[in-house]
Amino acid sequence: MNLPKGNYYVRNVENYSSNQETRVVSFDNMRSNNLYNGGEWHYYRLSDTVRGKNFNITREGIRTKWPNTLIDLFLDKVPERQNPNKMSILASIITEKFPIQISEPYVAIHLRLGDRFGRWNYPVSFFDKFELSQFTCHNIILFCGLHNRHSMQESLLYVQEASSILEKKGFNVILRCGNSPDDDFVLMCKANYFITASNAGGYSELISDVRKQLLEKDS
Repeated sequence: MNLPKGNYYVRNVENYSSNQETRVVSFDNMRSNNLYNGGEWHYYRLSDTVRGKNFNITREGIRTKWPNTLIDLFLDKVPERQNPNKMSILASIITEKFPIQISEPYVAIHLRLGDRFGRWNYPVSFFDKFELSQFTCHNIILFCGLHNRHSMQESLLYVQEASSILEKKGFNVILRCGNSPDDDFVLMCKANYFITASNAGGYSELISDVRKQLLEKDS
């Protein structure tokens, strides 16, 4: 499997190629600080911005801090229409500006961690229900990232337990964490299957909505 740029954690490192842009590390070397996306993405709010809830930063501030991101490109297009189809706009941006992809079929699972940990994420027993027979592929990629440093140790334990459960069921589990939330968003939108492991969260809802638009464009 060829993986795009980013940080990954796997069981068998020898099955993957690693370079300056694509860093593949053993699960055994996973630490809580690896979950953090980094200061450059601190309080980056894609879903809030798309839904008009982001009041923490001005348009100029977004353009300065996060140029050419999904938020920046989205806000450039929104004024073009009186009643824009926001999901269609995002789907078009992804198609035109984000060629990032994974070479083999995969199931994408979004883990809600960090500052709302324990309130919104499903218990780790949630992963007991998954079986290989449910899917046409055996690759599962767990996507996660913290936009601040809250509940880091609890989040790490959750990720480790979820990975262990899925591996015992025969899945090839890849953890992608501490990366660009834009790239994560795009890769989850392009996945063969998408599952959210939380009972709330605008980011996961937005992924589901944009996936529908992308499927309509392909049909």
